[in-house]
Formats: sequence, C-alpha cells, structure tokens
Amino acid sequence: MSKLDVLTKLLFEGKSYRSYEDIEKLVQVESDLSMVPIQPLYISLLNSTTDQIAEILPRLSPKQRQAFVDLDLWEKDHVDVSTFEYWIEVYSKIKDLDLIESFVSSDDFLLYLKSRINIHTFDVEDPMYPDHDDYFLTDDMLLLVEFSKEYKYSSELKFLIRNLYAKYGVENAYSLLFKLVNDSFAVIQEKQYQEKKTRQAELGFVDYY
Repeated sequence: MSKLDVLTKLLFEGKSYRSYEDIEKLVQVESDLSMVPIQPLYISLLNSTTDQIAEILPRLSPKQRQAFVDLDLWEKDHVDVSTFEYWIEVYSKIKDLDLIESFVSSDDFLLYLKSRINIHTFDVEDPMYPDHDDYFLTDDMLLLVEFSKEYKYSSELKFLIRNLYAKYGVENAYSLLFKLVNDSFAVIQEKQYQEKKTRQAELGFVDYY
C-alpha cells in the first residue's frame, strides 16, 4: 500500500469516529492518549510540530508509537529516510530518557543509520579524517560517523547515538554499530519490512505491494 493509500484509509476511518474532534481536544488538554484508536489519532497529529509531538509521545502507548514510526519509515517496501527524519528530530527533543533509549535501540533507528550515514572504524593512533567537515567521532573515539553535506540533523544524530552508548555501554554499543557496518542492507531492510507488514496487518492495514 502506498503512503497515499494509507493516508486515504486513515482519513476515511478517522471521519467514521463521531468523537474525532474530541480526540483533538484530548490532545490539547494533556490527557492520556494510550486508548485512542491509532488511525484517527495519527490524522489528528499530522499537522503538529516536532516540539508538540515530543510533548505528546510520552502519553502514547508503545504500540501507538511503533505504528506512527511504521507509517513514516516506509515507502512501499523501501525505507523512506526523508520522512523518517521527522522522528529523528522529535526524539532528540523528548525529555523522557527511557523513550529516547527505546527509540535508539530499535531496529528502526538502526535501519535508518544503515540507510542514511556511513560509519567507519577510527584509529586514534593513526587517525584518518575525511577531506570535509561533515562527520563526528563517537564518544569512545572508535567510530567515525560520516554524512552528506546536505544532511541537516547531525546534532540530533550525535545526541541519539550518545544515548545509544548510554543504554548499552561503550563496548556493546561499539559492537552493535560495528556489526551494522558489516551487515547487508538488503537483508536488514527485507527483514524489517516483513515485520512492519505484520504489525500493520494486525492494525487493519493491508499491504498490497
């Protein structure tokens, strides 16, 4: 199902709820949103800023948060990094460290890293730097994270990777990212696409692709 098809379905189902406007009111009055149906809730938040979503996410259930990411990470069976970067910005603004660590340890974040940036090993004793300034070193000085000149989220990415290290510890975080460098992108993408497809089917989204 294309993003346009998904959005059309969401709009149709959102309109079927008599309490659609009430959902928007719940969002505004800082009520718990964990029991609100995913489809109309997603529609009600489409025009929200990243600052607003950062405040709202702690009020959602893990299932809701995963569904929102699933809807934005994929274009058919391919990763859509440009849309997903909305969530990179959102999670860099969240105050709840548990939610941040949950996000950076997710397969979605790792797939984004594999899709969007290059990670290289770095030798402090014999350092080799790129011939540009579009990179940063991880806090352990063992990995160099390189990105394109047009990339707008280097500060947010550095913050999130730092939280990845905080969750796993230096040795385990390094091992995780080093393994990511060597894993096949096609294999990772296909595996996670199938998992996303199953989750969305459980929510009533049929993937015809």
